[in-house]
Amino acid sequence: MFDKMKCLILLTLAFTQAACQNVNHQTINETTQKDSTMDIFDKERFNAGQIEGEFTFVLDDSTEVRQWVSAPTHYVEQQMKPNSPYTSYKEYHYGSGFLKISGRLFYDFPTGNWLEYDDRGSRIAETNHDARYAFSLQDLDKKMQTLNVNIMLKQNGVEVLRTDAGDPKYTVLYPINKLNPYDVNQLIIDGGTGETLETSTVKRRN
Repeated sequence: MFDKMKCLILLTLAFTQAACQNVNHQTINETTQKDSTMDIFDKERFNAGQIEGEFTFVLDDSTEVRQWVSAPTHYVEQQMKPNSPYTSYKEYHYGSGFLKISGRLFYDFPTGNWLEYDDRGSRIAETNHDARYAFSLQDLDKKMQTLNVNIMLKQNGVEVLRTDAGDPKYTVLYPINKLNPYDVNQLIIDGGTGETLETSTVKRRN
């Protein structure tokens, strides 16, 4: 009797373990599949719509999407909402189509966290491009608002630059006269304290 009960217990444990292994295996497979299909470049759509290696289209919310190929290494996609200084930027591996790099641009420089992935879709690096700037873009916006300049609205003659090397600094350009976007004020602003380091007037190129 004891042997029969012992066998029954062992069989129950074996079935339970097998069931757990099946559940775990399924979860891993589902997670892997989800990760691998999370963000893949649509090559078929691109190839059907591209002209000389570039494809541009507009989403329902008026976001403009630009895609182009930089063979043999990657595809590039940028998404821009009307009048916004922010651009969503992505690169995709040319071979696998998996996401390679993703982040955001403010005007033409990288801001916030940028992520990098290998050609199988696994994250391999993360870079915070705002780490050196204690005086944030939001702080800069508030400062420029006191001068009646809205850097959060993309407009002629207004531009924001940021240094990648040396001391953190912003350069803000904005028109002296709104009717003439080529004669502009130029401010050099400390990226750590927000102090205005230099003020000058310059002529922008057409």
